[in-house]
Amino acid sequence: FLLAAIPFAMTIKILLVVFGWLDDRDLIQSLQRNNGELEIFGISIYGVLFSVATVFYHTDFIGIYALLCLCVGDGFAALMGAKWNKHKLLSPFNTHKTWIGLFSFIISAWLSVCFFLA
Repeated sequence: FLLAAIPFAMTIKILLVVFGWLDDRDLIQSLQRNNGELEIFGISIYGVLFSVATVFYHTDFIGIYALLCLCVGDGFAALMGAKWNKHKLLSPFNTHKTWIGLFSFIISAWLSVCFFLA
């Protein structure tokens, strides 16, 4: 259970810095994209999922599958969405998300789990 303390603490630190309750200019710079936007939602999800998977599923493969889906799917969604970014999703969270990115996430996450199970 103590293994989850480090990613959870880093997630809390990121949230504190982004909301302005803690000053860390280097962290803010590392979280900024080229256009100046902060990528807080995705980073927070990674930290929370890693912590939850470590605490509750440290003896089961479901935690590994969740992290695998998130890491592989997010990577492919970013690559494909950046390459073919014509059809935008109507997302209230991020207006830069695309349908091709969504489908790339789903397909690559599913294939990565199938490959891992084989």
